[in-house]
Amino acid sequence: MIKIMFVDDEDNITDSCVILLKALGYDAYGAKNSEEAFEIIEKISPDIAFLDVNLRGKYTGIDVLEKAISLHPKIQIAIITGRRDEDLLNKCLEKGAKLVVIKPITCAKLKELVENFVEKII
Repeated sequence: MIKIMFVDDEDNITDSCVILLKALGYDAYGAKNSEEAFEIIEKISPDIAFLDVNLRGKYTGIDVLEKAISLHPKIQIAIITGRRDEDLLNKCLEKGAKLVVIKPITCAKLKELVENFVEKII
């Protein structure tokens, strides 16, 4: 089963996206800060991750991105952010994110992104 991690410091976004992903039949996990994300990366080894850049806690989404890729080089990662900072977005792509999505993200868009990533995995 495909394992997906969704990380956002806005609880309602994380919770609703995890519910949607589970309803679509995926093994989904939510994290609301970098520490929770690190724990999921180490214990669950997700195939796909959606990461917000700004997170509560000591580390940023970029730190989570780097750790995920260092432990699981084949992981498919999308950065989800409300920031339109070109330098930041390019930095995420340079560090291994497959794409950047500007918030808000709709249920239909999330489903489409997951389906595209799943095609690359299987």
